[in-house]
Amino acid sequence: MVGILRLYATLVQSLCNQPNDATRKSLDGLASAYRDFAYIGSRRSLRTVVLEQAESLHQRLSAIDEQFWQEAAQKHLKLLRRLKECQKKSNAEKVATAWYGRRDWAKDSGVFPDFVLALDNTQTFGNGAILELKDSDGSTIASFNSTIPTRFKSLTEVGEIMNSKMVEEAVWIYDFPHSLAEDYLSKERHCFYLIRTHRHSQEQVRISLVEGSFFETLPKRELLQRVWEQILNESGVPEEQKQQLLPLLAQLEQSLIARSRHIEGASVKPRFRIMAEVESEANIHLYPEIAPRTVNLVIKREQTYDWEWLQKAFSADRVDVVVTPKGNQAILEVRETTLLCCFSIWHLRNGEHWCLQWQLP
Repeated sequence: MVGILRLYATLVQSLCNQPNDATRKSLDGLASAYRDFAYIGSRRSLRTVVLEQAESLHQRLSAIDEQFWQEAAQKHLKLLRRLKECQKKSNAEKVATAWYGRRDWAKDSGVFPDFVLALDNTQTFGNGAILELKDSDGSTIASFNSTIPTRFKSLTEVGEIMNSKMVEEAVWIYDFPHSLAEDYLSKERHCFYLIRTHRHSQEQVRISLVEGSFFETLPKRELLQRVWEQILNESGVPEEQKQQLLPLLAQLEQSLIARSRHIEGASVKPRFRIMAEVESEANIHLYPEIAPRTVNLVIKREQTYDWEWLQKAFSADRVDVVVTPKGNQAILEVRETTLLCCFSIWHLRNGEHWCLQWQLP
């Protein structure tokens, strides 16, 4: 069973055992305790985890019958060859080479995202979610350098943004045979952001696993259209021409904007880069409810989310939890040892969110 609630519970349990890791470990090192990833970006620093997952992949592929191979061959011949390579390799190093499609697999990718959670056939919350990490020394959240944060993204969109199929192909291979579904690449996946501020301060450190809804308060297309509108206003374009240009500019995909351009006669290739900095209203770690030395999970509260939903969501992820309501809040006893508090946080621009909070000892 793989999902965001189990990722959060694993993170809390890991820090419960080693509280000093909140500042001592790298953020990807903290996230890696979860293990069940279909894609890992920091493959150099997390080499051991990658090899463990490569061995797991090899074992699963060895158990798949010929019918699945034939079905895959009809849809994805190119990826089938890599799957067969993973299956027949004799050690985890060679499996990892086939999995990531590169001999230098033990190299940090430097592209979005940092992780993709593995997918299975159980409908857990955040199953197969996309995970990006943001680490900073002070109270601000590190800027988003490659992609605008959103609540959902598909693997196809990830490939278009990065102008690379490396992530979607690696995830497709790891999730096989679940990846044979027709909508596998196009299906919207939850995006979560693991954020740490004051990373060197044991007294002030805060860690939060935040759903993208906390940052996406306008649809990305509308956001970019408003950016273009400001640029055109500042450039003095007449109103009539601006109204003609805006619909065209709004249709530009992020990958198209960010592409390197070969210009005849130029010795450099210009490239525009879209970056996003978090407004203070969306900095979860500036909200008074997020105290120092807390580890938090923040999700958008839908109308169907109640205490019963929370109990069932944890159970679906095979995390033993007892939810005890106390007025507008609830206390969660996790695995009979750890107490969490669940309460509402009101985003100043995007309504009610739930926060599950654990205090570092």
